[in-house]
Amino acid sequence: SRIAWLSVLFLVLPFLVAPLVEINGSVQDLLWAFGFTGLLAACLAWQNSGRSLAYLERLHFLGNISYSLYVIHFPILALISGWLMSQAPDHTLPQDFTWIVIGSAACIAAAYLAHRWVERPFLKS
Repeated sequence: SRIAWLSVLFLVLPFLVAPLVEINGSVQDLLWAFGFTGLLAACLAWQNSGRSLAYLERLHFLGNISYSLYVIHFPILALISGWLMSQAPDHTLPQDFTWIVIGSAACIAAAYLAHRWVERPFLKS
């Protein structure tokens, strides 16, 4: 179907274009947008072909804590970034993927706690 081909194009396009152009903020944002558009189109094409997206139900947890995650992620990442830059001799952020995983885990854990102890009680009342 046309959606399936467009989804493949949008998923692959960022990987084809990235090596050919100098990546600045706007181009990088555009490539991310194309990639996620392709991902959404691929999910729609998958579902329209009669297949199930039930495996995405594993992400339901993130949907439940999404507002808390939205509210709390920036302060936590700013705190971690500031601490990392204060520890580096040249005061820059490390280029290590490990810190992305640690920051993401810290945000998700804090969002869960905020959802559990702050957001959920307000929703019940």
